[in-house]
Amino acid sequence: MKAKILQVKMTSKKGLACLLAVLMLLTALPLGLVTSAMAATKDCMVVEVQGKKVYFFGAEALEVTGSKVAYTAESAEEPAIYVDGAVDPADDVQISDGVIDFGTWLADQSAWVGVLCDPDGTVTGTEPSVQLDAQAPRVTVSGNPTAWGKAPVTLTVQADDGNGYGAVAYRMDNGQWQKAPEFRVKANGTYTFYAKDAVGNVSTGETVEVQYVDATAPEIGVVLDPPNEGEQWTNGKVKVTVTGKDSESGLAEKAFKMDEGQWQESGTFVIQDNKEHNFYVRDAVGNEAKQQAKADKYDNIAPVIQKVQVKLGNLALKQGTPISDKITYTYHIDATDNAGGSGIKAFSCNGGETWQTSGDFELKGGKSYDFRVKDQAENESAVLSYMPNYDTTAPTINDVQQSTDKPTNQAVTVTVTANDVQSGLNKSGAYKLDNGDWQKENSFDIQDDKIHTVYVRDNAKPENVAEKKIQIKNFNSTPPTVTNVTLSNVGADGKELWTNEPIIATVEAKGNTNNAQVEFPVVAYKMDDGDWQYITDSKTANQFTIEDKKEHKFYAMDNTGDVDHLGNISEASSLAATHYDSKAPELNSVEFNQKNVGPFAKFLNKLSFGRFFNEELEITVHATDGVDESNNASGFSDKKVQSLIFKDPSKDTNNQVVTTIPAKVTKSGEVGKAVSAEFIATIPANELENFKGSLYVQLQDQLGNQTKEIQVTTANSNLNDLTDDPEKFGDCNFVLENNAPQILASGQNAELKNVELNAKNAVPASPGTTVFKNDYTVSFRVSDQTKSGEISGVAGVRVTVNGTTVNSTIESNSMVVDGQRYNSEGKKLETGIIELHAVAQADKAEDTYTVNKVKIKDWKDGELTYTVEAWDNAGNASKVSFTLNFDQTAPTVQFAIPSGNACKKVTVSDYGFFFNKDTDVVISASDPYNTDKQEATASGVKSITYKLVPFNQKFDEVEAIPVDDSSVTVAVQAGFKGQIYAYATDNAGNFPGTREVGKWSGCKYFADSNEANDQGYVHPDGTIVENAQQHQDSSIVIARKNQPAGTQNNKKAYKAGGQNAPQQDKKLSYDATKNVPLYDTNAKFTVTVKDAQSGIRTVKYTLIEGGKTSVNTLEVNTPYGKAYAQAALQAENLESSTGNETRHAKELWRVDDAKITGRDANLATELTSTVTVDANYNDILLIVELTDNAGNTSYDYVAFGIDKTAPQIQVEYTSAVAPQSGSYYSKTRTAHITITERNIRTEQVALLIEKCLDSARTFDKKDTKAYREGFKITGKTLLQKGSGNGDNRQYRIKVDFTGDGNYRIKTLKCTDNVGHANTAVTYGKYNVAGNRDAVSGSNKTRFTIDKTAPKIHVALNLNDRVKNKKYFNATRTATVTVTEHNFNAKAFENQLKATLNGKGIAVPSVSAFRQENGTDRWTATVTFVADGDYVLNFKTTDKAGNSYKTVAGDFSGAAAQDFTIDKTAPQLTIGGITTNTAYKKVPTIVVKEADNNASTITSSAVGTCFDSQSKRAKRTVKVSAKNSGQLTADHQLQNTVTYTAVEQDGYYIVTAQCVDMAGNQSQVQRKVFTKNEKGAVYVVSDDLAALNNGYANKTAVAKQSLVVTEYSPTEIQSPEYYININGKKKDGLVTMEKGQHHAGEWYVNTYTISSKDILAEGKYALYIKSTTKLDGKNTVVNNSSENKDLHRLNIQFTIDNTNPYVRITGLEKHLYSNTKVQTVTFSVSESNLASIVIHMTRDGQALDPLVWDHAQDKKHPNGWTVENGIAVVQVQLENGKSDLTFEITDLAGNKCSTANDYNKQELFVSGTTGNKNNWLEEKDGKIVLKDIYVDKGFSANAFAALIRNNLAISVVIFVAIGLVLLAVIILPILSKKRKKMDAADAEKLN
Repeated sequence: MKAKILQVKMTSKKGLACLLAVLMLLTALPLGLVTSAMAATKDCMVVEVQGKKVYFFGAEALEVTGSKVAYTAESAEEPAIYVDGAVDPADDVQISDGVIDFGTWLADQSAWVGVLCDPDGTVTGTEPSVQLDAQAPRVTVSGNPTAWGKAPVTLTVQADDGNGYGAVAYRMDNGQWQKAPEFRVKANGTYTFYAKDAVGNVSTGETVEVQYVDATAPEIGVVLDPPNEGEQWTNGKVKVTVTGKDSESGLAEKAFKMDEGQWQESGTFVIQDNKEHNFYVRDAVGNEAKQQAKADKYDNIAPVIQKVQVKLGNLALKQGTPISDKITYTYHIDATDNAGGSGIKAFSCNGGETWQTSGDFELKGGKSYDFRVKDQAENESAVLSYMPNYDTTAPTINDVQQSTDKPTNQAVTVTVTANDVQSGLNKSGAYKLDNGDWQKENSFDIQDDKIHTVYVRDNAKPENVAEKKIQIKNFNSTPPTVTNVTLSNVGADGKELWTNEPIIATVEAKGNTNNAQVEFPVVAYKMDDGDWQYITDSKTANQFTIEDKKEHKFYAMDNTGDVDHLGNISEASSLAATHYDSKAPELNSVEFNQKNVGPFAKFLNKLSFGRFFNEELEITVHATDGVDESNNASGFSDKKVQSLIFKDPSKDTNNQVVTTIPAKVTKSGEVGKAVSAEFIATIPANELENFKGSLYVQLQDQLGNQTKEIQVTTANSNLNDLTDDPEKFGDCNFVLENNAPQILASGQNAELKNVELNAKNAVPASPGTTVFKNDYTVSFRVSDQTKSGEISGVAGVRVTVNGTTVNSTIESNSMVVDGQRYNSEGKKLETGIIELHAVAQADKAEDTYTVNKVKIKDWKDGELTYTVEAWDNAGNASKVSFTLNFDQTAPTVQFAIPSGNACKKVTVSDYGFFFNKDTDVVISASDPYNTDKQEATASGVKSITYKLVPFNQKFDEVEAIPVDDSSVTVAVQAGFKGQIYAYATDNAGNFPGTREVGKWSGCKYFADSNEANDQGYVHPDGTIVENAQQHQDSSIVIARKNQPAGTQNNKKAYKAGGQNAPQQDKKLSYDATKNVPLYDTNAKFTVTVKDAQSGIRTVKYTLIEGGKTSVNTLEVNTPYGKAYAQAALQAENLESSTGNETRHAKELWRVDDAKITGRDANLATELTSTVTVDANYNDILLIVELTDNAGNTSYDYVAFGIDKTAPQIQVEYTSAVAPQSGSYYSKTRTAHITITERNIRTEQVALLIEKCLDSARTFDKKDTKAYREGFKITGKTLLQKGSGNGDNRQYRIKVDFTGDGNYRIKTLKCTDNVGHANTAVTYGKYNVAGNRDAVSGSNKTRFTIDKTAPKIHVALNLNDRVKNKKYFNATRTATVTVTEHNFNAKAFENQLKATLNGKGIAVPSVSAFRQENGTDRWTATVTFVADGDYVLNFKTTDKAGNSYKTVAGDFSGAAAQDFTIDKTAPQLTIGGITTNTAYKKVPTIVVKEADNNASTITSSAVGTCFDSQSKRAKRTVKVSAKNSGQLTADHQLQNTVTYTAVEQDGYYIVTAQCVDMAGNQSQVQRKVFTKNEKGAVYVVSDDLAALNNGYANKTAVAKQSLVVTEYSPTEIQSPEYYININGKKKDGLVTMEKGQHHAGEWYVNTYTISSKDILAEGKYALYIKSTTKLDGKNTVVNNSSENKDLHRLNIQFTIDNTNPYVRITGLEKHLYSNTKVQTVTFSVSESNLASIVIHMTRDGQALDPLVWDHAQDKKHPNGWTVENGIAVVQVQLENGKSDLTFEITDLAGNKCSTANDYNKQELFVSGTTGNKNNWLEEKDGKIVLKDIYVDKGFSANAFAALIRNNLAISVVIFVAIGLVLLAVIILPILSKKRKKMDAADAEKLN
C-alpha cells in the first residue's frame, strides 16, 4: 500500500510558512530525542573522595580537598545527592557556596554515590562505568615573538589531557586561574604557565622567555635654526632638526613627524610661525615620543602706521590745517607692531628707499610724502601717503530730517546731515540754529510752527558757512474748542424733563489750523476726570452718561498726542442735569396716636404707655423727597403707594410679615424743590390682635425711586423706651395687646398647688383655706405671656393682706421685686413674668404680726386673706384673692402597756424585769390649738415616729419608724434588751424638737407632756431585758487587721472532724468559695469572741502551716456570787513557732493585746485579741475555738498565705548556627523562657515579642507586629512543682523564631500575686548538645532571622553597541543589584577578572551600594573604562552569613558576563611607496594593520590618467589588490593588503582604513604618487575635464576652476602654454606656477586658465608643452602631438551664451471648435540642441511627456524633423482642454526662458480681448501655454471658452437671449389681452 501523500493547498505565503514550521518541528523531534538520550549518559565525571568514588552529573569542573569537593556548574541550584541511583536526603552533608562537604557521611555508604548538579539532567540507575582521571594535562605555549613587536603580545597555552576530561582553567605564574588560554604579556621576562583539568589535576609549569617586546618609547631631541636665543629675528623659514634614539626595536623607517602631518624618513622640518608645534619620533614597533617646540624669534606680520602728526615747533597741528610749502615742519610717525612681534626697527618717508631709526622727519610743507616702517624681522608696513589740504568751499547740507512727521504738540528734533570734502566740518562746533550758539551736535529741538534757519560751517580759516530754511508744519500748540453740549432728557421745548434713567450728554467740538495752514482735528473727548474716549475706538466717543445733578466738565483733544503725551486739550465746558432724580425719599418721623381705655384707665391715667396699645391706632408718617445738594426732587404722587409693614421678629424669615397697610398722602410740597409730605394710616385693633413686633415704612416718589424697608424706632418716632436696657426688648418696638396678665400663686413651704387664674374677666379663683406652721412665705407669679409668647409685658402689681398693702409696684418710690428694680410709675418692666413674695411672720413676745415686715392691722388669729392685682403695659388688668392660716403648736404622746405584764420602775443601768413572752405597747397622740398663741385652728395629728433602741446600740444608730396615724401598737419581741422612744407630728408640720439656741427644728410652742430628751422623743420608765432562752447564742469573728496583697491560685476549706468536734460558728469569718488570701508581709488578724448567754471561758488558737500544727490558748476567770465582780484573763500575750524554716521569715506567730471588751455583770461576754503570723508559706490555717462557761464549744477559721519572695526570669537560647554580625542568624533560633515563682498567674506575666521587616530594625514602622504575646501559667508550662514552701516552682515556655524577620523581646517582666516584681532578666546559652548560639548584649533581646540567601543581578548597558558578539569600543557600566533584606556591603566580593593580552590589569572597583527607596534592592555600579578582557563574577554574603555567587543567568545584556573593552583604534600603515613621489616603476604597495582585535581593512588605489582611445583628459583607473591576511578566532593576526601591478602612467591616490572587532576605526591613511614611465603626467581639474570636448555658457564657466597640474620625476623644462580662440593663439589667458620641490619628491607645474577671460562665445583649445629628462638622460617632449603615447592632454571646448529660439504655430486662438485634432508646431533654431521636453495635460490629467535628450538618444520621436539646423516638432491636441509646458535646453545649458526666445506676440491673438498673460507663464526656463480648447462639436466647454475669450460675441449672445426671454414673457400676455378686447368688441356688436 502506498503511503498517502499529505497535500496542502498553498493559498498564501502564510500557509507556506505554517507548512514549513510543521516540517521543521517533525524534523527536530527525533533530533531532540537523540540529544536527550546522549545527555543522560554522557555528562558524568568521577572523583575519589576519602577513598570512595563519587559520580558528578552536570558539573563543569571539580576539585577535591579532603572531604570537600568544590564544583562548578551551570545551574545555581543546590545539587542533589543520590545513593544507588535514588535521591538521598544526606542530612549530614553540608552544601554551601559551590562546595560539598561530605564529612564522615561517605564512610557510612556502601552503595555508589552520585551528585546531580543540573536540575534538568538525570542520574543513571546503575553505577556508571567512568574511570578516574588522575593524570594532569601536558602544557605547551605558543605565540612567543621571534622579532620585535609592540607590547602587549599574546601567549597561548595548549593543554593535552590525553583521555582525561580536558583542561578547563589556565594560570600564568602565581596569578588567578582563568578559562581562556590566552595571556597578554607587556614586558620581556620569564613566565611559567599551568593548566588544570576538569577534576582538578594541575600540570607542571611550562616556562618561556619573552625577549622581543618593546614597550618603551624612543628618546627625542629638537633643535631650531635660527635658535630662539639672542636678538636674531626672522620672517623666513625656521629649520627644525628632530633626532631620535631607540635601544630596543630601533627607529622606524619613517620615524619623524610634525603635528598631524605624515611620518617621514627625515627629521628636518620647516616652520613659519611662532606657534607651539608637536614633534614626534617613533620606533619600529610604533612606540612614540613627543616634544614641543616654538620659534620665539619668528615674526612675519608687518607693522602698521597709526597716524602722521605734523608739528610746528611744539604745536601739534590738527588734521587738515592749511600749511605752507616754505616752512619746515616736523612729521612724527606713530606706528605699532603686532603683539609678541619683533618691534619697530626703522622709518622711511620715501616709500622705503632710505631708512632712519627715528620716527621724526624734518620736511617742507606743501608736498606729498610716502611714509613706511619696518620691524626687526624686516617686515615692512604698507605705504601711508600724506598731503596737506586747502579749502575755500562751504559745506554741503545734504538733508534735514525731523524726528517725527506726525501731528504733535511736543518738541520736534531736527537732525542736519552735512559734509565737507576738504577741510571737514568744524570740530569745535559746526552747527547753529537761527541766532543761537555754534554746537557740535547736529540736532535741534523746535517747539513751534515758525520758519527757522540752520547753519553749517567748516574748518577753513576763515570758515565757510552753508544755510537752509526749515518749518515744522506738523506742530500745533493751540487747543480745540468745545462748541456745544446737549442732554438727552431735554424736550421739544428745550426744557429738561424729570427722569431717573441715565442721561446722555453729547459734546460738539472744533479743531485748530496752525501757521502752516495744517488742520488738527478733534480725536477724543472726556468728561470730568474720566478716561479719554477716542473716535477711532467708538462712534459714540463724544457721548457721556450722567446719573446725578452735579455740574460736569467736558473736554475735547486734538490729534497732536502720541503714546507718551496727550494732544492739545480744550477748555472745559460745564453743564448740569438739574432734572435727574434717582434718589429715594427719606423718612423724617412716625407719630403714633391712641387713647388707652379699660377697667383701670382711671387708676392708671398718670402712666405713659409708650409703645403699648390696646385700642385703635393712628400712624402718621412724615417724609421728604430731594434732600440733596441741589435741594430739588420729583416729589410724591397719589399713584405711588406708601406702605406700612408690620413684622413679627419671633417668626422665621419667610413669615415675619404680619400685614401691610397703605398710607394716604394728606400733605405734599411743591415739585422741583425739596418736597415734604405727610401720610396717615389707621390700624384697627382686630387687624393686629396681640401683635408684638416692628413697624417698617417703605416710601417711593413719583418716578418710582423706592426706599428699602425702614424700621420705626424710638429715634424716628414718638415711641418711648420700654426698659432701661433696650437689648431686653429684642427686635420688638411696637405692641398692640388685648389679653390681660395671668396671676399664679404657689407656696414655698406649703403644698399650695399652682392655680391659673382667669385674668381676662378678673374673677378670682381661691385655692381654698390652707394651714401653715410657724412663719411662711407665699409666692405670686404674674405673667403676660400667651401661647405665642409675651406681648406687652406686666406694667404693675399690688398685693394686700386683710386690706393692708404689703407689696406694690405703684406706691413704692423704688421697689426691688424678684431682683429687678421698678420706679414709682411702674414703667421699667423688662420681662413678661414677675414673681413677688409675701412673708408672713407672727411673734407673740413682741406682739408683732407682719407680712413682708408690714404690720397687719387686722390679724384675725392668723387667718389672712391675700388679694393680688396686676395690669400689663397695654392697660389690660387682672385680680385674684385666697386665704391662709397659722398653726404653731406640736401634738402630745402617751404610752400604754397592756395588763398582765408586770412592770417595775427601775434604773437604766440595772437588770430589771424579765419578760417571758412577746409584749405589745400602745403609743397615742393628740393635737390641740392654742388661742393664746393667736391660732384660729389646729391642723390635727398626721403621724407618730418611734424607735426601739437596744442597750448595745447608740440612740442615733437606730432608725426611726414613722406611722401616719394618731395611734400605733408596737410588738416587743422576746430577747429584746433596750428602751422605746416616740414623738408626734401634726398636719402643719409641728413636732417636738430641741430647744437649744441655733438648733431649733420643730415647732415653737410645746404642749404639756412628759419629755424624755432634747430631741423631742419621750419614753416610759424602766428597762426591758432578754429572756434566758436567748442566752444560748455566741459568735466568733476573725477580722483582717492588715489587708492581703492578693490571693493564691487555689481555694482552701477547713472542717473540724472527730467525735467531739466543735460546731462551726453560725457565720464563718472565711469564705471558702474564694481563692486563699495572700500577704506579702506578716499577716495580722483581730479576733473577737462573743457569748451573751453564759459568758466566755476559753479561746484556743491553732496554726497549721506546711503540715505542721502549733497552738496558743487564752483562759478567762469568771467570778460568781460577788456583787459588782468582773471577769479577768489569765494571760494577754502568747507566742509559738510554726515548726518550719524559710527564707525571708522568722516562722513565729503571736497572740497579742488580748482584752475583755464586753461584760454583763460578772460575765465576760466579749473578748478581743490580735494574732500576728511571721511566715512564708501558702495554705496557712488559723483556727479559733470558743468554749463558754457551760462547756459548749464552737470554732471559726481563716485560710491565708504569705509570700515574701520575688519571682525570677531566665531566657536561654539555642541555635544550630552561630550569630553573624553580632545578632543575625541564618537558621531558626529558640528562646527558653523560665519563670521561678509559686504564686503567679498568666495575666501577671507581661511578655511581648515583636517582629518587623524593616532592615533598619527600628521597630517604629507600620510593619511592626506582635509575634508572641503572653506567658500562660498552666500545667503544660509547669516545669517543676517545687519543694518546701514552693519558692523553687518553675514555669517554662519555648519560642521558636523560624521565619525571616527582626525580633525583639520588647517586654518581659512579671509580678507575683502579691505584687513582687522580678528585678532583672538573666540571659544565657541553653545547655544542650549542638547549640552553637553565643548570647551577647547585642542579641539577647534583639536579633534577626534571615534564612534567605541574597540574589544578584547584573545589567550592562550599551547592549545595542556590541560588535562581533562581545566587543565594545566605549566605556561600559554594569549595574549590580543585590536583593537582600539584610545586606552587608562590606561582605560583597568583586570576583571579576580583568586581563589585557593575557596579563592581569587593574580590576575595576565596585561603587558604594545605594538602597532603592527603602526596599531590599541595593545597587552599585562597575565602570569598565580601560581596554581589556573582562569576565564578571560577584559574591555577596548577608549579615546572617547567607552567601550567593553569580551564575550565568544572573547577567542581562549583550555579552553580559564575558566581554572586551577596546577603545583603541587600530594602527594602519601604507608601505612600499613614499607620498609625493614619481615612479618609473611603482613598487609593491603594502597596507598593514596591527591591533589586538583586528578585523577588516578597507583600502583602494585609484589613478587618473590620459585615455588615448577616447582622448579624454581624465579617466579613473582602479588597481587590483590582494588580501593576504587571515583572521583567526582570536582576531589578533595582522592583516595585509598588497597592490602589485600599476600599469599605466598617471596620478594615483592610495587610501586605507581599518576597523577592528570593537568597531574602532583607524585614521584614514593616504598616499599619492605618479607613475612616469614615459614622461610627465597631467591631472585636470574636474570642471575642466567636464568641459573638455563640450559646451558651456559664461554663467557656468565663471564659477569653475580650470586647472591642469603637471607631475614629472625630474625638473620640468621649457614649459609652453596658451589658448587658441577660434583658431587664433591668445597669450595671457593661462598662468603657470612652479610647485615647491622637496628632496626625493616629484616636480610640479600648475597651469590655471583665467575663467573671466573666456566668457565670450567661441571655440577654445588649450595648448601645454614641456620637456623632461627620464633617468636624468633622455629628454622627452611632453604632450607632443607627434607621439600619441606622450600626447597626454587635448583640451577643447565651446562657449555658447545664446538661448535657443522656438517659433510656435497652430496656437493663434484658445478655442478650436468642430476640430478633431489641432496640430501645434514647434520650430527650434539651435545647432547645439541638448533636449526638448514637452509636458501635456488634458482635462486636468497629465499625459506622458514628449522627451528628446541629446545625451541619451539621438533618434527623434515620430513627427520630429531636423533640417538646416532647425528642429521641427509637432504635437497633436485632441478633444478637450489642454495645457502645454515646454522646456528647450542647448548643450551649453542655455534655456528658452523669456519672451525673446519664442514668438509670444503671435500666440492667442485671434478673438482675444483679455490679458494674454493670463494664458502664458514663464518660470525657471519653462513656458506654460494654458487653456487650449479643442472641440470636435460645440460643447458647453467650447461655448464657455468662446464667451470668455470674445467679449463682443458674448454681448451679442446675451442680448439675443434676453430678447427671446422677453418675447416669451410678453407675447402670451399681449395675446391674452387681445382675446379679451376681441371678446369685448363682440359683446358690443351683439
